[in-house]
Amino acid sequence: MSQTRVSVIIPAFNAEAYLEQAVQSVLAQTMGDVEVLVVDDCSLDETLGVANRLAARDARVRVYQSAANRGPGHARNIALQAANGEWVTMLDADDWYDRERLATLLEVANNTGANIIADNQRFITAADGSWNKLLIENSAGAVRYLSMEDYLRGDRVNRASRNLGLLKPFIRRSLLTQHNIGYDDNKKLSIGEDFYFLLECLQYERQMVFVSTPHYNYRVYDPSMLTKRQTVDSYIDWKNMHARFAQKFDAQEDSTVAALIEARGHDIERYIQFRRIVDPLKFWDFAEFFRQVKANPKSLILLLNGVAFDPGSIVLFLRYSVRNVRQRLSLSLR
Repeated sequence: MSQTRVSVIIPAFNAEAYLEQAVQSVLAQTMGDVEVLVVDDCSLDETLGVANRLAARDARVRVYQSAANRGPGHARNIALQAANGEWVTMLDADDWYDRERLATLLEVANNTGANIIADNQRFITAADGSWNKLLIENSAGAVRYLSMEDYLRGDRVNRASRNLGLLKPFIRRSLLTQHNIGYDDNKKLSIGEDFYFLLECLQYERQMVFVSTPHYNYRVYDPSMLTKRQTVDSYIDWKNMHARFAQKFDAQEDSTVAALIEARGHDIERYIQFRRIVDPLKFWDFAEFFRQVKANPKSLILLLNGVAFDPGSIVLFLRYSVRNVRQRLSLSLR
């Protein structure tokens, strides 16, 4: 039996409203030699039922289920073990591809000989699918190379950054099997696992090809989506994951990369301090806010710097906090 060209991996948790669109965007690709591996992470809604119905209609769809809810990294590892494709790529269950995405990335791979290719992304900012932002704006040229250093510099730990860790790369599967590369699923991680997966790939490949034209649609408009919301605990898990990766890296081989990895660790620590005082304010929990400020007075400086660096975020913050208060009042009146 001939090898499948592309395996598309979709981890899914409580994604019944979006999963069919995600899967169908793969099945409708202009190249048909694909398989779709959906891994249900013990959803509490009808996600598994939707996945099974899609598999019953199209043999290219295969469905797996985690034994316990352990996050998207663990779910992706399940699919990586089952994948048959020459190439693998990821798709979040609430996102979707343009029809020509896989054919375009495969053509770039053939033309460049690269083992890692990634494309730009549209951020979908409205329910009607409209967008007004790309992951990387004003890219110079249709195709360019990004080094490991470029990748680290392009994923700064602050709210206004364009986060290259959101990339959904197209990777030759032999690279993963040769070096036993998988997702960090030491804990139930919900942030950063994509970034470190690709960073580990770049340890061996050193660069990837970036396609400036967007073919991946990243949904951000729905405030109720669990996959896009984070807590302070998830950032602490992120910090621990960073420490595990830093231990794998040989600083003597590349002092520049080592310095960037160390700086990232410090940025994550500062961001956790920032979140510890911002999150209570979102829920108007002033007692917890003052407790955190008393425990770490320097965190106020981080708060002021955050507002100065990204003043537009204060509007989003006020909207978010007002919505939270309204929800709490509504629940208390029931």
